[in-house]
Amino acid sequence: MIHLTLVGDKEIAARFLAVSPKLHAELVTTTKVLTLRLLAKIKAEKLSGQVLRNRSNHLRASIHDGYEITEDKVSGMAGTNVVYARIHEYGGVTKPHLIKPRNALALHFVKNGADVFARAINHPGSKIPERSFMRSALNEMHAEIVQGYRAATARALK
Repeated sequence: MIHLTLVGDKEIAARFLAVSPKLHAELVTTTKVLTLRLLAKIKAEKLSGQVLRNRSNHLRASIHDGYEITEDKVSGMAGTNVVYARIHEYGGVTKPHLIKPRNALALHFVKNGADVFARAINHPGSKIPERSFMRSALNEMHAEIVQGYRAATARALK
């Protein structure tokens, strides 16, 4: 049988309670800074032609941050509400579907150098390759994120 006696348990508990608000504040600040850096990396290094071409700026402009901050939890996230972002991030297959004009009487495109007009087109579906822009940015920042939280903890314990 092992007997353990903790000497100074009240002092240790008091020290942790004193450090806790400072640590929480450091973690909140660090989370916000790292999340903003992640957003900047996604927009500048992933969605400006490196991973996906920027056609309308719709996807890049939709990238946003979010936070969950409670007494015992601090988390940050980057996300988007653009529907087609998921298939670019993970890849996938689209089903065959009918394409109809939205704001015109006919569709227009060029095929073999000739103008083609159609009331509708049967699209056969597509296989979209994975073009990760969010997960890859997060993975590239892994060392910076770990270092940021280590530094925040060290500052709080001083």
